[in-house]
Amino acid sequence: IALKLAETDLMTSAGADPPVLLLDDVFSELDEVHRGLLSVSIAGGAMQTIVTATDEAMVRAAGIPLESYAMVQAGEFSWIAP
Repeated sequence: IALKLAETDLMTSAGADPPVLLLDDVFSELDEVHRGLLSVSIAGGAMQTIVTATDEAMVRAAGIPLESYAMVQAGEFSWIAP
């Protein structure tokens, strides 16, 4: 994760457009401290970030500002207003 974040910093500092960062269920693999550090890192960036999780509460507890999000439940997809 740290390598990917460093790579995005390098790309944008070299003048490239900010990339789209995809974090696929990373919060379930991190402890509370590291979830907080990651959320601060992605919240302060100018890049679009897509986060997937099996537990919405874990993403919310990490303090990630949600502009929009979607949920798949029982095979049904729906957009949820934050």
